[in-house]
Amino acid sequence: MPLTLQVALVTFGSDWRIDVPLTHDRATLEAAARAITPSGGTDVAGGLDQAHDALRGPARRADAKPTLILLSDGVPFDTTRLR
Repeated sequence: MPLTLQVALVTFGSDWRIDVPLTHDRATLEAAARAITPSGGTDVAGGLDQAHDALRGPARRADAKPTLILLSDGVPFDTTRLR
């Protein structure tokens, strides 16, 4: 993975968390992605909030373009926060 590329892994179900902060370490990202297990609902809004924070936070490199990819099982959790 190029050093100018940064990727974070944010998971969300009934709650959300940043599993891997912004990094260019592909092996760490792959290991964390393989460890994801489904649980609870799908709080998309919370997951997007966390992803936004990661993409705009102090760990972001100035030369890295913020990009978000959303993967979901499609099971709704709480749609009141969706716009």
